[in-house]
Amino acid sequence: MKISSFIMFAVFCTMGFYFIGCSPINEKGERFISDQDTSFSEDIRSISKRINDKPNEVKLYATRANAFFYEDNYNEAIKDINYAIKLEPKEALYHFKKGEYLLMQDTLKFKEVRASFEEALKLQPNFPEASLNLAKILIARQEYNKAEEHLSNVLYKDKTNAQAYFYRGISRKERKDTVAAVDMFTQALIHKDDYLEACIQLGDLYAARGNLLAIQYFDKAMQIDEYSYEALYSKGLFLQKKQQYKDALKHYERVVDINPGHKLAHYNMAYINLLFENFSQAIAFADKVIDLDPAYDNAYYLKGLCLDIQGNKSQAKEMYEKTLEVNPNNALALKALD
Repeated sequence: MKISSFIMFAVFCTMGFYFIGCSPINEKGERFISDQDTSFSEDIRSISKRINDKPNEVKLYATRANAFFYEDNYNEAIKDINYAIKLEPKEALYHFKKGEYLLMQDTLKFKEVRASFEEALKLQPNFPEASLNLAKILIARQEYNKAEEHLSNVLYKDKTNAQAYFYRGISRKERKDTVAAVDMFTQALIHKDDYLEACIQLGDLYAARGNLLAIQYFDKAMQIDEYSYEALYSKGLFLQKKQQYKDALKHYERVVDINPGHKLAHYNMAYINLLFENFSQAIAFADKVIDLDPAYDNAYYLKGLCLDIQGNKSQAKEMYEKTLEVNPNNALALKALD
């Protein structure tokens, strides 16, 4: 009887160790977050409670990573998606999401981002979003041929993919092939009529040629998004170059209403006011530019020029000297002080 009891005890212990070895991840494990921790949002705490109840359910970590992403907490998002990858390394979507999250960090870790998208494509070759994101970062690195290989793969499988045409347009534009760039951006608009960025790109390309078609595309962009300060600014700049200064001013005023920190719109308003000899307004706009960017040398020069024309020679000289302090190679300030 004693022997039987001993055997039963031994079996029990062995089974106990077996169950301990196969038990789910401890709730205080690598990615444990208490659902009572109020330093996290209600959404995060809610998902964390589900994770703590089912710590082996991989999708929950990916869900929480996405919640962190939408809260702009990219570091925590990356930690969660890394843990999901650790538990399920063959899931292409997790590698893709990791690449997306890494792209949003302040410091771009190019090699890691690239590796994430490439791994997603290795696991799932037909993954257009991964191909598009990979192409985008390759264009930023000026690896145009490799980028276009990925874009061609997307278009081979889906000839209506507007984003693929758009990024191909960016690639061609950066390589100075503006004819092909126009064609690609036009194709993007054909397949996605409300493609804001394609409208702005077409407007900019036609504006560079002095072609009035630019107005058509800038106006279309503003129909798509009336708050697009990029389209407003580009149209204002085109009108300014056409010497339609009053209309340009209206567009710049709208730009700074939407985006008060738009340095170039403030600077161009200063320049136009200088042309019309509204010196006090020109100086006020130049001061605003300097507040926004103390390293913008042309704003100091423009302010100095206004003071100079008004006869304030000593103050003008100070501004010219300040211009050269910021940029010793500013030709206009050098000439003014000569």
